[in-house]
Amino acid sequence: MDVASHQIHIKATATNAANQTGSEVTAQAGQNAQFGLLFTDASDGGLGDVTIIGTLPVADDTSITNPDDARGTTAAVTMSGPIILPASWASLATVTYALKSDPTAYVDASAVTDFSQVVGFKITTNGDDYLPASDASQLVVPVKIAKNALLDQAAYISYQVSANGLTATEGTKGGLLIDLGPDGQPGSGIWVRTKTVTRTIDYRDAETNAVIAPSVTQTATVKQNITKNPTTGELVYGDWTLTNGGWTAVKSPNLAADGYDTASGNADAVTIGDDTTNTTVTVTYAHQIKTTTEAKTVTRTINYLDKDTNAVLADAKTQQVVFTRTNTEDMVNHAKTNGAWTPASGQFDVQTSPDLSAKGYQAPDQASVAALTVTPAGQNSVVNVYYEKQTVTPTDPTGPTEPTTPVTPTTPVEPVTPTTPVEPTTPDKPDDDTTTDKQENKVPASKPTQTKTGTTQTSEVDANGTVKSEADQLTLSKSNETATTAKKLPQTDEQSSPAGFIGVMLATMLGLVGLGRKKRDEE
Repeated sequence: MDVASHQIHIKATATNAANQTGSEVTAQAGQNAQFGLLFTDASDGGLGDVTIIGTLPVADDTSITNPDDARGTTAAVTMSGPIILPASWASLATVTYALKSDPTAYVDASAVTDFSQVVGFKITTNGDDYLPASDASQLVVPVKIAKNALLDQAAYISYQVSANGLTATEGTKGGLLIDLGPDGQPGSGIWVRTKTVTRTIDYRDAETNAVIAPSVTQTATVKQNITKNPTTGELVYGDWTLTNGGWTAVKSPNLAADGYDTASGNADAVTIGDDTTNTTVTVTYAHQIKTTTEAKTVTRTINYLDKDTNAVLADAKTQQVVFTRTNTEDMVNHAKTNGAWTPASGQFDVQTSPDLSAKGYQAPDQASVAALTVTPAGQNSVVNVYYEKQTVTPTDPTGPTEPTTPVTPTTPVEPVTPTTPVEPTTPDKPDDDTTTDKQENKVPASKPTQTKTGTTQTSEVDANGTVKSEADQLTLSKSNETATTAKKLPQTDEQSSPAGFIGVMLATMLGLVGLGRKKRDEE
């Protein structure tokens, strides 16, 4: 192009996967490649009022400006992404795309969901802006060669460009020539190609995305045999064969000791194919969360006490509310989180104080301890209920009892001194005919007597030492007479002298004993 003082040189280019750039470069079927458009400004001006139109290569296609001019394309290519403008054009130009569904209309890039469906594009300047045309200003059209492209086939692109008021023109073509790559031909009709791909396995924290374990890198080198049908010239592609390394299965490490949970997965083995490219696999680990249950008991103790002595009068009543909550701890960073208490609140019920009147106490100072609502923040408490002893009213004393008149004791009888007994003589054996006369002439034994102030009193002491009255003595005398009569010696009128002596002695002794006892009683 040469308009007035503006001279602009444009050139179509092609770049293969080996980053070789030229008007024509070799490339392999299924590989990624690029078409480009290089601008060179040969003047002191820029590019204004620019319109660039391009169409993607298809078999038997023609140039844009002249439908009768074949471009010579035999291998199909498709776009693999959006057009890349020179950095200096980013805000000065707009790119739109034509799709297979409607090749005559152009849409914004935002409307394109699959760039393989793009068949053409158009680049225009925004208003009166000028595009810089310095050396190496080149736009890029990313493409991918069809997998079924054959040896010696080619794909060409050309552009229709108008700028600075010049007539639109279509410059040179850029082409990709299909070959087998650098591996060459090992035998007649057989070609071999190889490629190396890498897989990187990263182990990352699921929350922070930080790398938490060493990455694993796997490299695989594969080769593919390609044969050419000698009659048709068609290429037949064989399977990729692993020659070195490989993407074998990798088990993810156990990071439980670092506080992590089980890995999100393992890296599976992968078979390398035509579409296999360098890739990164990310395995993530969630944090282990440790849970613990916390319990808290709030207690109210009610004591029943003597007000004066503080002595315990009845068993204490204990009321409790138990609160629980679940707490968590992040085992990686050890951050702790406390859960909510359950229940949020509790209640101590009303407690009626016991009746201790049977123990001698009045009503307590608190008839009952009121209900109380407590929360987990509450503290243990003690309530003392006090009792006072009942007041006892004294009764009036009764008057003294009049004493009775004492009985005047009788005057004790002095014991008499017994007479000395007469030793009895041994009687002669009486005649039978004189027994009756002697019994009739018997005289009773005389009793000891004592005379006091003209009074003669005869007393006798019984076996218990008691002095008998005259009546008692009379009875005793009669009894003694009967006993004396019974003890008379047979066949005589005389009494038994030893028995009489013993009786007198016994009566004397008993009298003395009785007199001593009575004196002690009087004293």
